[in-house]
Amino acid sequence: MAAMDGVPAEEIRNMKVDGKDEDRVGRDGLPQPVVVLGATGGTGQSIVRRLAAMGVRPRVVCRHPEEAQAVFKDAVDVVAGDVTDPPGLCRAVAGAAAVIDTVGVRPGRAKEALIRAVEYDGTVNLLQVLHDDGFTGRLLYMSALGTTRWSPSAMALNLFKGNTLKWRRRAEEAIRRSGLDYTIVRAGVLTNEPGGRWPILITQRRLRMSLRHRISRDDVAEVILLALAHPAAGRTTFDVVWHPTSEPFDAMFERLQPDRPAS
Repeated sequence: MAAMDGVPAEEIRNMKVDGKDEDRVGRDGLPQPVVVLGATGGTGQSIVRRLAAMGVRPRVVCRHPEEAQAVFKDAVDVVAGDVTDPPGLCRAVAGAAAVIDTVGVRPGRAKEALIRAVEYDGTVNLLQVLHDDGFTGRLLYMSALGTTRWSPSAMALNLFKGNTLKWRRRAEEAIRRSGLDYTIVRAGVLTNEPGGRWPILITQRRLRMSLRHRISRDDVAEVILLALAHPAAGRTTFDVVWHPTSEPFDAMFERLQPDRPAS
């Protein structure tokens, strides 16, 4: 494995691909290098494995590189980084052509100070680092249902997990103000079931957080990678859940409306 922990920032910056923009696009239409944050979480692992299956070698950013090495073996490049540490984060994402952010506080009860530090301040740190690096690719941010619409499930989650949806909403707002190309994917209630068992709905109706609005991590990973390369997904926010009926992904992406400019 080509681990990059401790490599000077100048060397990683030199990893930028020279030549025309098309030289940075892989055979599956994905810009490269693809940097994945939160890769050792459930959805992050599915994203990385899908990238590897597509012949894309992602750069995985992890607080504990040995953890990522144990999970992914030789399929990835690993660099130490943490969204709460801007200097280290700068080294980790330098030269990225695309960034996928699935970072979040791990499941379980959490204090609001930790939630804010990771899920909001960490996002702001990432945006600043990408701006400073001259990032021109797309940032794919994984959020959740319930950031803008109240429900009993959303209220319970906020009480249990330090107002996580409040800070996710503020992170979304910061992304929209950043000037970067982005896609915000609000996932339904996540399950560990294998993907591909149920039709998927992509919608901008702002669904309530509810057990009826579920989706597997594998299916979210598929939508994230499709959105990363789809022109119509730029500067949009949408929900993704299982649905009784199916529709082609292209048709659902083409119906997306860009977000209103942030003030």
